[in-house]
Amino acid sequence: MSKQQLGIAEILKKLNEYDLVSNDHAIFFRGHSNKNYKLEPYIYRDEIIKNEHIIFKELLLRCPQDFEHCKTTFEFLVKMQHYSLPTRLLDITTNPLIALYFACQSKSKNDAELIIFKVPKSSIKYYDSDTVSILSNLSRIPCDFYIPKSLDTHLCFLDDDFDDMCVEFNSNTYVKKLIYEIQSEKPHFEPRIEPDVLSKVLCVKPKMDNQRVIRQDSAFFLFGIDNFKKDKPAKLNENLILTKDKKITIPYSDKARIIGQLEILGITEATIFPEIEKVATYIKKIYSK
Repeated sequence: MSKQQLGIAEILKKLNEYDLVSNDHAIFFRGHSNKNYKLEPYIYRDEIIKNEHIIFKELLLRCPQDFEHCKTTFEFLVKMQHYSLPTRLLDITTNPLIALYFACQSKSKNDAELIIFKVPKSSIKYYDSDTVSILSNLSRIPCDFYIPKSLDTHLCFLDDDFDDMCVEFNSNTYVKKLIYEIQSEKPHFEPRIEPDVLSKVLCVKPKMDNQRVIRQDSAFFLFGIDNFKKDKPAKLNENLILTKDKKITIPYSDKARIIGQLEILGITEATIFPEIEKVATYIKKIYSK
């Protein structure tokens, strides 16, 4: 007996197997073109993290006009991410069909995966959050960022002199550099960072001020660092992943069919990537042999 083909209808039916309705939580989706990919930002692949602060500056100095309206480092990162520069952001979306498109668009011969996240609304941050500014500005700091083990965050919370430890933490040379970058965008930012903030992964809603963010119903996971070392990403809380134990896998053989079905629903390269060169590429493709 032949294996049943997987399409949009079957995948949407699978979504009904998960608890997606909640007043206290928001649901987000991500499509992986290869089910073996880790849930980590691209900046942590291929040791690119060693040059994060350099590639950040390189894009700005080469294309300054494209970032004229960006006011915060997070806004810079969002734009850089959408133009394929590796950043410490991980794309997610509120639209499962958008996630499905990204899962299936690649022609690589790998099975894909659709991932569902259920995030407490109380923990979701917005683009102008101070915590978002702290983690975003790690992008501007060299990779030799270092905090002595004597200032380990767990010890801070166990000791009674938490305030004293935080003062010492904020006196560290590297933390002071980070605070300087934050104050460059937020002059009134109080020069104090609680140590545990650096190890967070934040779910962030961006400003809806560009067409890609709007068309892709975008949100992001913004990654901090692990164990005060910039070359290691903070750990995403696995309890946020609804599909952790019951994965939604999309066989490679079904990818092209799903992309065709998405086109019927108006989800195409031209609608998701509204820039003229992407629209031109899509038009050329559909009218070429």
